[in-house]
Amino acid sequence: MVKMGRAALDGTKLEAAASKHKAMSYVRLVDKEERVEAEIAQLEAAAAALLADAAAVDAAEDERFGVNGKDADLSAELDRREKRLARLQAARAQIEAEAAAKARKHAEDKERRRQDRSGDDDPGAVEAAGRQAQATARPKDKAQANFTDPQSRIMKMATAPTSRPTTPKPSWTTPTRSSPPPTSPRTRRTR
Repeated sequence: MVKMGRAALDGTKLEAAASKHKAMSYVRLVDKEERVEAEIAQLEAAAAALLADAAAVDAAEDERFGVNGKDADLSAELDRREKRLARLQAARAQIEAEAAAKARKHAEDKERRRQDRSGDDDPGAVEAAGRQAQATARPKDKAQANFTDPQSRIMKMATAPTSRPTTPKPSWTTPTRSSPPPTSPRTRRTR
């Protein structure tokens, strides 16, 4: 075994642009969650119907679907949808928790500023304002959750995210010409 060096986890945070394809807004997340729940119910009903028929016509299904038929493999499809639903619900809970924490912090800061202006000092009122704001907080429709890295956010970029970044040219470089320069002073280029 060769010792190469030392690795340390120090909690350093790096700036990362989240993938737009692996993120979902709150409105789309709620809509998608409802659709996935409906798909799960539909698949469960199909699985129940299939299992009810399987007891009576097991041999006929082997002929119709084959031994390893794709149409009969509802358990894998159902498992995939249930895992997707769990991820959607976790992302929704994350967005709602972030909105509640942000609303609580904002309400507590607002109440502290109000108390500073009036000369009051009531920590109970600050706490009550924070609890009330947290209870009524609702995420913005454009709030995002990322499935690959929950801490990363979609960053605004000057270029389109699908285009490749261009390499900046140094200021001292000369422009390139598509044709060679004229060979004699009498030759003129027309434009």
